[in-house]
Amino acid sequence: MTRTFFISFLLSGFLAVAQDIKLTVQTGHSAAITDMCYSHDGSFIITAGEDNKIIVWDVFTGKQFSALLGHQNGITGISLHPDGIHLISSSTDSTVKVWDLKDEKCVKTIKHTEPVCDVAFSTDGKEFLVGEKTIYRYTFPEYKKSQIGVNALHGFTTVDYSPSGKYIAFGGERESKGYLYNDSLHRLEQEYLAKITEVRFDLDESSLFYTTTEGHLVQCGISESFRKSTTTDWMLNSINSVELTDSLIFISNDRGEINIIDKKNWANRGVFLTSRQKLSKLILSKHGQYLATAGDNRAVLIWDLKKKRVVKVLKGLVNRINDIAFSKDGQNIIIGYADGEVRTTNLLTNISMLNHLKPKSKMLLDRGEYSVSRINRVNKDTVEMEVFYARKSLEREGVFDKLQEHDVTWLLKDNVLAISERKDKSRFVKNYLNDSKKGIYHKGQSLLRPELLHAESEKLDVKADVDGEEVYVKNFAGTETKYVIISGHSDIISAIAINERYGFLCTASWDGMIRFWDLATGDLLTIFGAFGKGQFVYLNSDNYYFASKHALDYIGFKFDDHLYSFDQFDLKYNRPDLIVEKLPYFDQEYKNAYFKAYKKRLSKMGVEESDLELTRNIPRLEVERVFDTSDDKGRKKGRETEVKFRIKASDELTKIDKLHIKINGVPEYGIFGKSVGSASYDELISLKLTPGANYVQFNVINDQGVSSFITSFNILVRDNDAISNLYVISIGSSKFGQQQYNLTYAEKDAMDISVFFEKNHKEYDNCFTKTLVNEQITRENVENLKEFLKNARENDVVILFAAGHGVLDRELDYYFSAYDMDFENPSERGIPYDVFEQLMANTKSRKKVMFLDACHSGEIDKDEVIENFVLEEQGDLVFRGLDRTIKNVETINSFDLSKTLFADMRMNSGTTVISSAGGAEFAIEGEQWGNSVFTYSLLNGLKTGEADLNNDKEVRLSELQEFILFEVNKLTKGMQTPTSRAENLKNDFTIQ
Repeated sequence: MTRTFFISFLLSGFLAVAQDIKLTVQTGHSAAITDMCYSHDGSFIITAGEDNKIIVWDVFTGKQFSALLGHQNGITGISLHPDGIHLISSSTDSTVKVWDLKDEKCVKTIKHTEPVCDVAFSTDGKEFLVGEKTIYRYTFPEYKKSQIGVNALHGFTTVDYSPSGKYIAFGGERESKGYLYNDSLHRLEQEYLAKITEVRFDLDESSLFYTTTEGHLVQCGISESFRKSTTTDWMLNSINSVELTDSLIFISNDRGEINIIDKKNWANRGVFLTSRQKLSKLILSKHGQYLATAGDNRAVLIWDLKKKRVVKVLKGLVNRINDIAFSKDGQNIIIGYADGEVRTTNLLTNISMLNHLKPKSKMLLDRGEYSVSRINRVNKDTVEMEVFYARKSLEREGVFDKLQEHDVTWLLKDNVLAISERKDKSRFVKNYLNDSKKGIYHKGQSLLRPELLHAESEKLDVKADVDGEEVYVKNFAGTETKYVIISGHSDIISAIAINERYGFLCTASWDGMIRFWDLATGDLLTIFGAFGKGQFVYLNSDNYYFASKHALDYIGFKFDDHLYSFDQFDLKYNRPDLIVEKLPYFDQEYKNAYFKAYKKRLSKMGVEESDLELTRNIPRLEVERVFDTSDDKGRKKGRETEVKFRIKASDELTKIDKLHIKINGVPEYGIFGKSVGSASYDELISLKLTPGANYVQFNVINDQGVSSFITSFNILVRDNDAISNLYVISIGSSKFGQQQYNLTYAEKDAMDISVFFEKNHKEYDNCFTKTLVNEQITRENVENLKEFLKNARENDVVILFAAGHGVLDRELDYYFSAYDMDFENPSERGIPYDVFEQLMANTKSRKKVMFLDACHSGEIDKDEVIENFVLEEQGDLVFRGLDRTIKNVETINSFDLSKTLFADMRMNSGTTVISSAGGAEFAIEGEQWGNSVFTYSLLNGLKTGEADLNNDKEVRLSELQEFILFEVNKLTKGMQTPTSRAENLKNDFTIQ
């Protein structure tokens, strides 16, 4: 495989126009979604939220494509122009905005004197309606204003045109009446005595449907007089949205239910249940196959109406931040979130610890949650916080009817939260509850403590105050303004803090991001996102980023109206060295190590930095999923796991050489792909997917080694009849022809692994094991294990475990110890790592993991190690290596750091390989464990359930990997650290 292939495969050939590439972070909405619509071709869903944001989602990838920022308050409605480019939005900030979706900018702001409640474009796009305390209409694009002479007490929260434009309907959630207006005759036709949440015209314009806050769905005739209705089971369960097809009615309510009603007889045809939180909006796709829902849970769920299940979830990954603080030594940042989560992250190592305050019962969780309101004090071993529990009112949206305040101490050593309720309510809570009793209702942000928007340091002679989205930085006395920071957050700033030791300021926001600012200049240093379970990402304005491996799916790149995954750009833009260069808490040694790690990554890929700029002349690729579910008699055929794709590829200048397909990171045609050898390619192929999530990637490569863009699909497959078997190969060499190298526990390790899985495989239909020990371990016998694996299929799990000596020859190439190996010349009869890799590559399984329990089993960099002679035994500990071993040259090894920082983008079999020790480390066994420390940790994590880190009653590969790394390092006091020789980040499957 050529160097050019690696470059083009990862960069997709168009970095010469890098200025057109934009990095996106999957922030999503930090508050309830209030409205949404499909793009006209169905490829995008546009959502609006109470967090002042409009987000455009790529339905194909399920990721956030862009965010439109500009409103100063929650958005109440959006409507898409027939041209598919212009979008209008309304907000309680008393403005209507017109957006250009292509340029991602606001092109017109119309100011009103009252909060604006809804907007709607006419079918022909020549005008739009604005619902306020009256109904305004504007011509488009001239913006000439007129109004319909009907007034509201509070505001018209829903407006709509009929399909022909003849009629206009409108109503309000807090109004006593709704109206039907005949626009051609300029008169009111009908009035409806109801508090209306949404109006919708039938497709043939014969009737009007409306929903109410009291839980009613009503259909009223327009040309003919008739009325039909139905209700929910509870008058406080508001129906919020209605969608229509020729035969069905869909409605959503406050309890997160979607009811399906027959249009002819109004019989109930089923109920879909979501998160039990309010659903504000329903929309149907263009052809009616999919129904999208959204509301208080901040996510869009897309339902396949034929299969009656969710097939895609569009959701951001951020959590609202309420407060931040630094440890006294400046090394750790503590974050308090609006959902009761707390997190501490070391700024140098990015190692995090998290905990979460949650209500004890599901019912309490549905109605309210804990929220960290303030971090009071950070001590060496504790963090003291103020927390409140807020219960949502059943009668009024967005209002809390109960507020309890608590003091919480986070005991860091044991990661325990000690909570005690306060007897006396604070002034803020008293004011909130008293105002509610008087009918004065405040938003949740009113509970944020105002002192969180102020920070000062006498030592640094600085004081900082927040005013809206601006931060005023003054001298400590407050007599001189040094500069003003325009924060750029997409939501309200919720807290600021100063790191006195390193001299920088942080602003935190409900957009889930933290921005670091240079106190001396006011320049932005970086943007920090703390996502998921201890994941992180740092960003800068030039698209460069530094992220933990499992946070990479939170990043996307958009180019030419398409969204692409990180792996096409990672080699170019994943630059930790450029990020840390500006961060004051990294010393020069660290900064040099990060730069060397980046260079080491390029070296490992076989490329130079100068090679990263390529031409736009790349192969074209089109991939379309083909739906073929019935034969010519209308009968369903084929299993859901069989999925077809039409692949078309061409190259104007040369031939298409290879087709590559990966399913969950595993190459379908092997690492060298499928040969094509023609200027164009057009084929219908069938792929067998596995139950669960399937991430399918396609790309072609021309004979110059240049790759097309990578096209990817996320496909969720359900097959209750699917069989999943477990295949376990367990190899353990304790005895050798050269007896002086015998070990004590390697044979036992292998036997224990086999016995454990034979007795514990409830997740699988069958468990097949093959064990080789001592004399049985020869290179030929290991190669012949391919016969044992030949029956393994795509949905089966394959585990290969090998315990023994890890030996390096004079060229520092790695060999596993065979029984008949010459330890002085291991290349003669030793087992190269490639034998194990080839064994796993040849199986059809897409769920495969290799555990290597031997010295030097991690990858090494021959340029950064030297020979090091050590004793094998230290007390009761025995090292699984020989007298001749190696150690790293530098304290911070750039090769090991490179593996930690970067996902391995080299083509491989898709096997995750977990090594018991780094390339320059030993594997230890000892009597106190009765095994090697690695095997002991692996088995103990499974037997006790401690490896189930999220407590969901199953252990996934990622959890087991994390648990083993922590346990081995702890038990050996840092003498041994497991590593990943290869890692498939696209496939995380159940081990037990």
